[in-house]
Amino acid sequence: PANRLAFLIDACEGEAREAIDHCTILEPEQGYQEAWKILGRRFGNPSVIARQHIASITAGPAITPNDASSLLKLADAMKACWLVLSQMNYSSELNTRTTMGAIINRLPSTIQSRWYDRASEILRKNREPHFVDLTDYIQDRADSLSVRESYLPSVSPPSTSRPERPRSFVTTPSPRFSTLMTASVANKPSNGEHSTTVTRPCLYCGKIHHLDQCPRFARLDTDSRATFVHSAVLCELCLKPRHSAKQCRSRRCCGLNGCEGLHHPLLHPPTQPSAKSARPTCQEECRSDLSVNCASGSCSRTTVALSVLPVTLRSPRGVCRDDALLDSSSDSTMLKEDVALTLGLSGLSTNISVATLNGQNEVSTTRVSFDIDTSPPAETPQSVEAWTVRQLPSITRTLPTKEQWSKWDHLKGIPFENAGSQPISLLIGMDVLMAHWMLESRKGKPHEPYANRTPLGWVLFGPINNTSDRLARINQLSSHVEDNLDSELEAMFDTEFQRPTIIQALRVAG
Repeated sequence: PANRLAFLIDACEGEAREAIDHCTILEPEQGYQEAWKILGRRFGNPSVIARQHIASITAGPAITPNDASSLLKLADAMKACWLVLSQMNYSSELNTRTTMGAIINRLPSTIQSRWYDRASEILRKNREPHFVDLTDYIQDRADSLSVRESYLPSVSPPSTSRPERPRSFVTTPSPRFSTLMTASVANKPSNGEHSTTVTRPCLYCGKIHHLDQCPRFARLDTDSRATFVHSAVLCELCLKPRHSAKQCRSRRCCGLNGCEGLHHPLLHPPTQPSAKSARPTCQEECRSDLSVNCASGSCSRTTVALSVLPVTLRSPRGVCRDDALLDSSSDSTMLKEDVALTLGLSGLSTNISVATLNGQNEVSTTRVSFDIDTSPPAETPQSVEAWTVRQLPSITRTLPTKEQWSKWDHLKGIPFENAGSQPISLLIGMDVLMAHWMLESRKGKPHEPYANRTPLGWVLFGPINNTSDRLARINQLSSHVEDNLDSELEAMFDTEFQRPTIIQALRVAG
């Protein structure tokens, strides 16, 4: 037993080894069994293993043209990933457009273009392109490049002289291609922006990632981000040191909602665009009038737990944990812009007109898609589409104190996560019907809070009996889509009650 424990510890490294190092102080057999329990609990979750395998083929650097070796390695890794996830019954996660789109983005533009041709042929056969189709295609391209290199051994002869530095400022702009995996390719960062593995720590938090991928930096307001960039003497376009925005070769302009300014999207001014401001570059534009009838008043009332719960949002470029409101009175889902930037989301930009007593304002929004983890984790994450907004109602998650928990036997044993102090970043409307399903309900006496278990986790409702001076809120978000506009935004209302206000209806919506 002592040798088995020693061999097990020696076979582990990093976090796994640190987690079981203390087992050596136990009896050999007991320590061996305890070490296996720890490893199984922390690193044996099938969903975690599946995500790690998927990340190994989606999160790598971009592959350069004519790099047969990297293509072969990618094809081999994709085959291995398929075999492992098939044995675990998680192969459906490989066939999602999110996973396949992340792999396609790593390929050179010429290989991407030919894949779209093959995908079109598959669609004409009345079926969707699958992960196996993409794997076979990459394998074919890698074999073709390998054969080409064998027939042309003198194309790139070895040289003992110092290689000439690439001059990216004289390269011809690469062609743009439409993709089956994303809604828009406008304002896509160049391949050189994040094509290499990050080795230097973030200038803001110290972790290993680029500054524009730092969740803590993204949560700052625009002025604080700009102040940090100026104090660190960074380029305002790519947020990297040693050059200015005019000398930057990574980006051409901001690109957020059609902005052509010489700054990064994270430094985009948080001002509402007027009717005379620049229009989005998308060809399709949607306008709508909005009618709102709601009120807000200040009073002393009992603290009420709304349907707010923590959720994990995922995209090919990032993961974040935020609070979300399940709003059954809204027919649209809204996501804050700073969270969309953290996840690296992009989509169709649209202008809408919002009419209130203060006048008519024109705002810009973007249609984005991402995944939400279910609880417990499902084989396929829930895919969600949402409209980005600059602000959401200032609602935070409220939980009782320990003394209050002890009074309600019907709520004991429910694993509620500690409440955070940040307002919600996501409002989930009834268009994501699955999130509102009630799988289980815990009810007590009248006037006591109750809890529902949804596919996203447990949600607490009702009064908590803490009297406080707070503003009463009535929130409603509505989106009406006409047949000829299909997935376009027809109506949206976004407000945050900071003082007693009455907004009368300009037009009663049917």
